[in-house]
Amino acid sequence: MAGLVTALSAATPAQASGQQVFDGPNGPVEAIVSAGDTTYVGGTFTRWGPQTGGWAALDPVNGAVDRTMAAVAGVVWSAIPDGAGGWYIGGDFSAVAGQPRDNLARILSTGEVDPNWNPGTSSAVFALALAGNTVYIGGQFNRVAGETRVGLGAVDATTGAVKAWNPSVNSPVFALVVSGVNVYIGGAFSTVSGQTRNRLAAVDATTGTLAGWNPNVNLTVFSMVQSGSTLYIGGQFTTVGGQPRNRLAAVNMTNGAVTGWNPDASDTVRVITMSGSTVYAGGHFTAVGGQVRNRLAAMDATTGALTGWNPDANDIVLGLTSIGSTVYVGGAFTSVGGQPRNRLAATDASTGAVSAWNPDADGNVFRLASSGTTVYAGGNFQTIGGQTRNRLAAVDTDTGVLSNWHPDVDGDVNALAVSGSTVYVGGAFTSIGGQLRNNLAAVDATTAAATGWNPNANGPVLALTNSGNTVYAGGAFSSVGGQVRQRLAAMDTTSGIVTGWSPTVGGVSVPTVRALALSGSTVYAGGEFTTVAGQPRNNIVAVDAVTGTPTSWNPSPIGSIEALAVAGGTVYAGGQFTDIGGQPRNNIAALDATTAAASGWNPNSDQPVLALAVAGSTVYAGGGFTAIGGQLRNGVAALDATTGAAGAWDPNANEPVNALAVNNGTVFAGGLFTTIGLNKNGAPSARYFAALPTLKAAPGPPQNLTANPRYTAAELEFTPGDNGGGTISDYEYRSKEPGEDWGPWMSAGVAASPVMVTGLPNGVPVDVELRAVNEAGPGAAAATVVTPIGAVFSGLESSIRVFDSRASQGGGGPLTPTIPVTVDVQAPPGTVAVSYNLTLVGTVGVGHVAVGPADADLTGTSTANWFASGQRWANAYVSAVDDAGMIQLIARGGPTDAIVDVTGFYLADGQVVPLGEGGQAERRPGEAGPAQTLPAATEDSLFVSVPPQRAYDSRTSDGPISSGQERTIDLSQLTPELVPPGANGVAYTLTVTRTEGSGHLSVGAPGAGKPATSVINWFETDQNIANSATGALAGDRSLAVFGGGGPTEFIIDILGYFIPVTPPAQVATSNVEGLRFTAIDPSRAYDSRPAAGGVGPLTRGESRTTSAIPASGAVPPGVGAVAFNLTEADTVERGHLRVAPGGAARPSVSTINWYTDGMRLANGTVVDVANDQMTTHAGATENGSANYIVDIGGYYN
Repeated sequence: MAGLVTALSAATPAQASGQQVFDGPNGPVEAIVSAGDTTYVGGTFTRWGPQTGGWAALDPVNGAVDRTMAAVAGVVWSAIPDGAGGWYIGGDFSAVAGQPRDNLARILSTGEVDPNWNPGTSSAVFALALAGNTVYIGGQFNRVAGETRVGLGAVDATTGAVKAWNPSVNSPVFALVVSGVNVYIGGAFSTVSGQTRNRLAAVDATTGTLAGWNPNVNLTVFSMVQSGSTLYIGGQFTTVGGQPRNRLAAVNMTNGAVTGWNPDASDTVRVITMSGSTVYAGGHFTAVGGQVRNRLAAMDATTGALTGWNPDANDIVLGLTSIGSTVYVGGAFTSVGGQPRNRLAATDASTGAVSAWNPDADGNVFRLASSGTTVYAGGNFQTIGGQTRNRLAAVDTDTGVLSNWHPDVDGDVNALAVSGSTVYVGGAFTSIGGQLRNNLAAVDATTAAATGWNPNANGPVLALTNSGNTVYAGGAFSSVGGQVRQRLAAMDTTSGIVTGWSPTVGGVSVPTVRALALSGSTVYAGGEFTTVAGQPRNNIVAVDAVTGTPTSWNPSPIGSIEALAVAGGTVYAGGQFTDIGGQPRNNIAALDATTAAASGWNPNSDQPVLALAVAGSTVYAGGGFTAIGGQLRNGVAALDATTGAAGAWDPNANEPVNALAVNNGTVFAGGLFTTIGLNKNGAPSARYFAALPTLKAAPGPPQNLTANPRYTAAELEFTPGDNGGGTISDYEYRSKEPGEDWGPWMSAGVAASPVMVTGLPNGVPVDVELRAVNEAGPGAAAATVVTPIGAVFSGLESSIRVFDSRASQGGGGPLTPTIPVTVDVQAPPGTVAVSYNLTLVGTVGVGHVAVGPADADLTGTSTANWFASGQRWANAYVSAVDDAGMIQLIARGGPTDAIVDVTGFYLADGQVVPLGEGGQAERRPGEAGPAQTLPAATEDSLFVSVPPQRAYDSRTSDGPISSGQERTIDLSQLTPELVPPGANGVAYTLTVTRTEGSGHLSVGAPGAGKPATSVINWFETDQNIANSATGALAGDRSLAVFGGGGPTEFIIDILGYFIPVTPPAQVATSNVEGLRFTAIDPSRAYDSRPAAGGVGPLTRGESRTTSAIPASGAVPPGVGAVAFNLTEADTVERGHLRVAPGGAARPSVSTINWYTDGMRLANGTVVDVANDQMTTHAGATENGSANYIVDIGGYYN
């Protein structure tokens, strides 16, 4: 499908199973009266039918609409079967069955929307395809389920979770076909994943890698269908593969070569489908193969020869499908084969003869599909089918079902009244039920037959009311029943004889009465006039119901009156005025029924009020306004009868509301609107008519509220409070950190316990409030306090290599500057961050690589640096992962190759890596590929930070380590004891010094053999390099260092250790308190460089205390320690930096080193924080100095 349309309005409350969509009219409503079980509706409409929204299921024989099908608020462009009797639909919509759905939804076989499948896209979806457990999506969006996906995406067919599949296009995708290992895409694009592909391309269905297949189409492809190894395409194009092909072509799916199939359409083809050996096409064309074919044609699938099938549509065809020997057609046409068919038709597949099938859609049909014995239609229509109802109809007050009652009026109906078994009708008509009736009539409420009542008004009747044996009429007439009656008249309810009541209305060139209300013995009339019965009365008057004499009551508005309602001693007036009852009032007022003075009630409508209805303590107002009662309200509002304030009730009509009636908890609204809030049963309202639930009381506070701490979140469990007489449709929450103001109320998107509150700081007590929302709006809140918890660490006993760009190792080659590379770190479920070692090899020039979550902005941050060609640097650090468990690498400068080795995972509670000897860990939801095998891992652990202390120095003990050697470091033998019994992991800094040649050191478990990955590298003699890392620790608290190349001296300094969440007794009794970790996107906390606004380099013996909290505020005050990347720059001579808690003395060990001028190195490490600060000390040769940069990657508390 192709093109763009604007989505219709969204709705929010949920639609329950089996609820029926209210039917509605095809034109505006001007009058409503609701009496008992029946509601009568008048206007300018001619039909009344199902309000399907943009998706409908139709009987293939009689065209009847399946009323149990979920209604779509918006446009459906694409639909595919889900394999279980349901459908995936895509388009430009905002809700399905009242549940929020952004452009994607799954309709179950029951016709209900799948409550769990909700990926959502940022803009329209034009194409869908299903293969296995994957739904492929094409359109013009740039996000799917919150993840960046440009024009193409893939989601899990069961859960809706976004998959890693991520090719991108530069213009919309309109068609998808999955075949073999490829997804074939057609559209308006000219590039796919940055490579030239004109309008047609193939990408790998698993990896998203662009295939070499390249047919090269010169203009848009709108539709595709596969047959064997041939792909038939339709669109706007005139060449394919450099050969002339006008709008229809066939392409080999293996080599991309265009075949000889060449039907030659004269204009755009919008849809193609196949049945047997025949290709059917629809679109804009008027000829195919030189023969007349108006918008529909059929061709032999082998030769391209035109068949005799020629249904002849008078406008664009956009959808085709077939069942048996019938081809169903959808589009923008109004006739097919010379027969009236509004946008839907059925034709014989051989002869093209049009069948009697005639569902009658009121908007364009963009997509047709079929399954079993049902035809499915998608488009921008609102209703399909219906029955003739000329200007007057009756519906069941409770269910909305259209009755058989059809008086058949030949002109507009503007006013209605009911008395007993008679419906009185006023308007601008000349006949009703085939009987001559000028502008006034009475109809039997049961049979719809016109009674003998025939007052015969000579001009339009605009208002009616009745009491006892009298019907009062107002309008623009000058005679009734042959007697002079200027704009007001009264008739006997039975005979229709005009009474003597005759308050003549005049004073202006065209006096008009537009509104009537009756209270006791007084008739109130409003409109446009200045005299009544010879007395001055501006636009509103009170007249004795018997004599017709005006009373002294005289509010004298400045402006016209359009609506009146009386309740108790108050007359409510609506219209287009600025002053009434002696007070300035804009368009709506409340008047004392005795004195005519305006009360203090002042809703202040910004545009005319056209309809009023009173129910209890609520005044319902309709009109053309956008603000009333102090709130933004479009077209209709519920106003407090005492204060005039607008309540939370907000149906939000997109055009004026002309008529209102209230009956049995339902507000019936009619007007010019085409979108308005949900009907009282939760289904989308019809155009022009709605049955809306009345204003309810706000719900009470949730009960028994408890908060379960989670990672950066809290899970709120509760029992519902009082529902206020309405339906709880949502819960809202807000939070407040210590010393801060309350944040905004946020929708939870759920209507029951539990509610997940996200975006909270870990380790900080947070106030949380929760409240329910129903039709009346939000209710009172319940409160609690929660302290979210950080992640636990599980270290791998041997690291795993997850990325290696080197071509020699099967990689894709060096990182291209500024082009991000996404890396799957094989994160098990619940992973929030990963500890890793990044190694740069084969560097060129000067540059750096930044690492962070795949969805983060890494501008201004770096993780590892190089300052000359041919270098090899390593930096072990930690990074948050995105929701799919991915990180990204971005090189700036260079290029360089890069290697990523994972050493452990930070996990949210309740999600653990398999223990012991390793095993299978299921992939995260939405990730592609099978479950991965992970090495053995430690138990979930907490971190204990210690002041940096030296654990080993080869220079004072065993001497240099050489290639092939293994050296065991037993941390249990250290004095003082740095790592206690029971510790299962350690954070340390490994420094090499007095290096020779080139080489590397690896760290692993003693006796387990040298790991395949390194921790630190050097590439020339006499280097002095540090790298901090984390890793698992053997049960005896030992680790092994393995030499590679060299030799070199090395030093190990302990930064902290990990203990199990449930530690052994010997740890638990030592009063050790472990810390949890919270990962953040890399955030800069300090930069000494003057060019960045800093104060310059640290020099020998100097120290500097700086904030450990980045400017982004991502780290809350009071944390225990921070994980940070320390980068030295602009180095002079030789030296090192030592980092300590804020204000602490210079520690005995270094954090990072330099050994020559102009170096730029980084080391990811951890340090305790004091007063939210850290202190950096410099040690250097006499003239040595260095600038330094601190980027925070997470914190412990």
